Amino acid sequence: MIIGDSGVGKSLFTDIFEKLHRLDYPSSKIQTLNCAAFPKDLILAELFGYKKGAFTGAIKDKVGLLKTADGGLVILEEIGELTEPDQAKLLTFLENGGRYYPVGSTKEEQTNVDIISITNQPQNKFRHDFWNRFFQFMARWYYHFSKQ
Repeated sequence: MIIGDSGVGKSLFTDIFEKLHRLDYPSSKIQTLNCAAFPKDLILAELFGYKKGAFTGAIKDKVGLLKTADGGLVILEEIGELTEPDQAKLLTFLENGGRYYPVGSTKEEQTNVDIISITNQPQNKFRHDFWNRFFQFMARWYYHFSKQ
């Protein structure tokens, strides 16, 4: 989890990490999701996918972001926007070795992804168990101006 105020370079860090990841794993899939860009009631459907009829507007099955990135990397921007119930579901996914149920499904699926998350939210915005599941990296820019 990359943590820092707005404008300190969190996205720059993920861009660099993504480029390095592509060098090490050229055929790896990388998916990015901005958690703030989706209505709160649809974020799980985007992450885990859904089955036809799971909710109004689900007219066909959809594979989720975590499955499309199988074997690769998922970048979750603005993860602090997840509700506590959504944090719990993502935590369950992490603790169960990538096993999950698409929304509206009774069939368990599995995927293998690495996750990088980005937030400007304080620790108290997260469930304690969710926060502790991530390695935290504080993003700060230190400017040094020297007279020459």
